[in-house]
Amino acid sequence: MPRSNLLSTATWAVGSFSLALALSLPLTLNAVDRPDSYALAEIIPNPKLGVNGIELSVVSRPPTTQPSSGGAFQFTLRAVNTNKSAATANWTMRLTSTGIATPLSRVPSFPLEIWKQDDTITLAPGESKTLNYTTVSLPANRISSLFLGSEANQIVALTMNPNAAPASPMVVDVMTTAQPARRP
Repeated sequence: MPRSNLLSTATWAVGSFSLALALSLPLTLNAVDRPDSYALAEIIPNPKLGVNGIELSVVSRPPTTQPSSGGAFQFTLRAVNTNKSAATANWTMRLTSTGIATPLSRVPSFPLEIWKQDDTITLAPGESKTLNYTTVSLPANRISSLFLGSEANQIVALTMNPNAAPASPMVVDVMTTAQPARRP
């Protein structure tokens, strides 16, 4: 290949790359540009699991919500019957622990289930009840998550990160097997 053809090809390649870079730089690096897009994950401050018309929500006890506390993890579950008749709810609670990701790792650590309990409650119409639970001690320097689940749905009720600020726990994700409702 003659030297002039090589120089011409290199000039076109550098020019094309520069033009593509100049046109793409004003855009954000986010996958979604619109803040009202359905693709953005929402943080739900108080997730609720609905089972047969009974709403279950978790309230943590502040002194024990951080894994560095060393003691057993305690939480309160609030159940409210929203039906006009008596209802029974069956659910499972799981506490998992995951190692904190390191910058050198290409694979996230696999979550380990450290506590699991099934429970059932029957409530009269409009009745609410508060249940207290004590689990195992939370492992040090690991991210712990409390899941509530039924046959149809599962939610992450609490996620506790030892590297987070000492504020209240942050909800990371909500998973469901049902189709989510679309916003108008």
